Amino acid sequence: TVLPNLKPLTGTAQSAVTDLSASGTANTYMVHAPGTYSLRADVMGNGDTGIPAGSDFTDYNGSTISSASITGGVSAGVLWQECVDQIASVELKGSAIEFTTAETVFPGNAVIALYDGSGKIVWSWQIWFTEPLGDDIEVTNANTNATAVANGTNRFLMMDRNLGAM
Repeated sequence: TVLPNLKPLTGTAQSAVTDLSASGTANTYMVHAPGTYSLRADVMGNGDTGIPAGSDFTDYNGSTISSASITGGVSAGVLWQECVDQIASVELKGSAIEFTTAETVFPGNAVIALYDGSGKIVWSWQIWFTEPLGDDIEVTNANTNATAVANGTNRFLMMDRNLGAM
């Protein structure tokens, strides 16, 4: 039921519900330990800033998306998960999705979906089970243009692992 040769995550189990979207909404949330978590189910991704003007994005019904507000969700569930029963339960509670993990969690990924009354997926979120991130690494590229060097556009922060990495 678990991918081979994986060690459980080492984080201490959460004793209270942890709001993953408290610092802002996203399409992917990281979970580092067993527990109960919630996320906002009324906002797509990073909110309205994630929908550029003229992007012609469409929703699950083919309607143009002009706002990141999500409406029409009536239930939530696990769409898929790498480790069987890693997410033990999922429930839509008002404008939030609340989920509880198994008592032991392993590195991997899962997707939680919000469904409308006819069972169509309205939106989904990736849950990335991973150890906490280390410090970002500052990288300097080969751009030696004096303006780029002066204003720092030749430097950027890089995460300490690839997205989805176990």
